[in-house]
Amino acid sequence: MGVKYVTIDGERLELRFTWKALATIEQEFGDNPNLFDASVLARFLELGIKRPEWTADRITALSPPMLPMVKAVQEAIQFAYFGNEGQTGNEAEKKSRRRADGWLRRMFGLSEQD
Repeated sequence: MGVKYVTIDGERLELRFTWKALATIEQEFGDNPNLFDASVLARFLELGIKRPEWTADRITALSPPMLPMVKAVQEAIQFAYFGNEGQTGNEAEKKSRRRADGWLRRMFGLSEQD
């Protein structure tokens, strides 16, 4: 299981994606979710935090900084899939084609060669 910590509204929270959480994510969002959609990101955080008081609605209302939350979710999911060994080149290539990566490239003016 992948573990990462996030701080929302001054509270340090464990972010962990179990197989059950990963299956729920796949069912709800398919294999290419857009983590820069606030409602999608809030649902991911809700599933990863797994504390009843931390609902997607509460997270959305608090509006924590988006980019650190996206990064934490991505790292926790990567750890859930690959553990401490990280990604091999093939998985890294596949993951780099996700929407979030494209958004970051546009945001920071990076080209495909970077």
